[in-house]
Amino acid sequence: LVFVLGCCWLVFAITRISWLNTLLTNENRGIGLGIFSALISLGVASGPIIVKLTGSQNYLSFVVSAILVLLASQSLYSIKNLAPNSINSDRISLINFYKKNPNSFFSRFFLDFTTYIIITLAVVFGTSIGFSNENSGLFITAYMASGFFDIVVGHLLNKTSAKKLINIGYLGCLYCFLLISLYQKSFGFLIFLFFIYGLFIACIYVSVFKMINEDYPADQLVSANSTFQFIGTLGSISGTLIGGVMIDIFGSQGFPITICFGCLFYLTFLVIYEKNKK
Repeated sequence: LVFVLGCCWLVFAITRISWLNTLLTNENRGIGLGIFSALISLGVASGPIIVKLTGSQNYLSFVVSAILVLLASQSLYSIKNLAPNSINSDRISLINFYKKNPNSFFSRFFLDFTTYIIITLAVVFGTSIGFSNENSGLFITAYMASGFFDIVVGHLLNKTSAKKLINIGYLGCLYCFLLISLYQKSFGFLIFLFFIYGLFIACIYVSVFKMINEDYPADQLVSANSTFQFIGTLGSISGTLIGGVMIDIFGSQGFPITICFGCLFYLTFLVIYEKNKK
């Protein structure tokens, strides 16, 4: 069941972003992606709240989720004729994608590397430091509740380069999780740090999607976003596996250590890449 859900999610994720960027122009791409990702964040933030209200020891949360999926599917009928007229089906390899824009390659990899550690291991982290499953799930809600800032980033992209916002995002994420590694006693303070972390992730998420979708023409967006999604999948798998191992070895500290590692690796790549360009 989980495997089937994953397949359906990837098909949907690749298609939605390709269609969206076909409809957007370079002038409104930033704000359009910001609104789009803010809505996703709102939905993900609602998940732990549903579990909090329905409980995690029964099937009621699954029933609520199924009903929401059925209701959401009805909206697809109104956009079925908005697909791009022509699609270039030629596959874009990982190597060619990297050569075209190494920055977007590593930005996406470590974006999903860190994001999926939060989504899959935040509850494990919370329970390991003494909080309940339901309260630990609110760390994810706090992280995703910052989704409104995606719209702000969309506006900022009209005045600031995507690359600069990505760099600011990774520096901010590193700082947040250095604090989380030091202060784990106060639930309220942790909620606040997860929220601030989400603000910096917004800088990365919206910026890197804008960057990649301006690198390719409309007829190549499906192929480009397929490869882009695959890069993110590699990052998410790597993040959850490494994060799990680090928690086994270092206990609760393995959680912030792994995310700090991901941020540091990207920033190290950035320094080396910029140095080699000169």
